[in-house]
Amino acid sequence: MKKSEINGIAVYDTGGDNPVIIFIHAFPLCSRQWDKQVEHFKNDFRVITYDIRGLGYSKYDSPYPLMMEDLVDDLLNIISELQLDEVNACGLSIGGYIILRAIQRSPDLFNSIILSNTRAERDTNDVLIARNTLVKQMKKGKKDLFLSQFLKNIISEQSYKNDDIKNFVKEVMSWQSPEGISQVANALATRTETLEELKHINIPALIIASDKDAMTGVEYAERMKENLKNSYLKVMHGAGHLSNIEKPDEFNRCVEDFLMKIPFPRSDSEV
Repeated sequence: MKKSEINGIAVYDTGGDNPVIIFIHAFPLCSRQWDKQVEHFKNDFRVITYDIRGLGYSKYDSPYPLMMEDLVDDLLNIISELQLDEVNACGLSIGGYIILRAIQRSPDLFNSIILSNTRAERDTNDVLIARNTLVKQMKKGKKDLFLSQFLKNIISEQSYKNDDIKNFVKEVMSWQSPEGISQVANALATRTETLEELKHINIPALIIASDKDAMTGVEYAERMKENLKNSYLKVMHGAGHLSNIEKPDEFNRCVEDFLMKIPFPRSDSEV
């Protein structure tokens, strides 16, 4: 994949004239989360991944707090700078939050969306307090402690027993800086509620949930399904929060089957 930088964001692009699919990773990982999706889809799609600002090679050194709207700006800027027509966007967890807000702001840019292990509700008070605790851990130099605890939540118990999965996720998370983790945690805390707004969206959507996801239960996916009129729901069994890493073949097949149903591009009247 060709690497470029767009407004400080590290972008990876297979290039070509095929339909575009953009993958947006989870917290606190980077674009390497999508390695098996890139390999699977690169022959039929122009596959684009990128590191969320503050993570991977996308650094954030501003004195001002990073906000969710900044992360949404980054996605829209990538689409604009690369002069992409209607794109298919797939986001997991925070990647889904970014897409949910982006389709509110610029629905005409998207051909379809895949929302995996994510939700449209904003954080509860308990989650906001937990994010504050996370930042305090980063300030105290306890990144490794946080990641070891977080690892058990972000994958299923079965996946945790699989050394290949566990060690890959652990390694990718270890690359992230305490400053970057803190900034993205702050951005997560500033996201808005998008559930009710989904009733006004008619973009084809695939919603993926996992029955062993300790962070984003199936009920959140079901509520999105109720509000997104043109959507499909797939529940993956045995996977945790990182469904695309834990069960890549099933995840790829699910996304592929969905994309086969979507014309390229859609007409403007369908937005």
